[in-house]
Amino acid sequence: MNLAAGEITLSLLVHIEAKGGRYTSSCPTLDVTSVGRTIDEALTNIHEVVEQVLERWAMDGDIFDELERHSVPFVSGRRFDLPSKADIPPGVLAATMNHAVWVGKRGIA
Repeated sequence: MNLAAGEITLSLLVHIEAKGGRYTSSCPTLDVTSVGRTIDEALTNIHEVVEQVLERWAMDGDIFDELERHSVPFVSGRRFDLPSKADIPPGVLAATMNHAVWVGKRGIA
């Protein structure tokens, strides 16, 4: 899929779970995880991991094909009110991460 250059917003669900005195954060859609000493640190770390995945997709090929392949919903423009749907396991906190990305003709600019 090829869209014109511009900004898109991704809607991703993040799980946070307390494990052994740390917090594990994960984004099941992208199948990535991270950890932190606090919930805020865990959120910051998973955000960085998601950015790295998006950058890799952009460098490896068409980011839109990867978003579609991983069933990542996105809309044109910058929005921070996109809902995310998922089954949340008991004992797990969940947050929706609406992540805005500037996309050039060949991927993230």
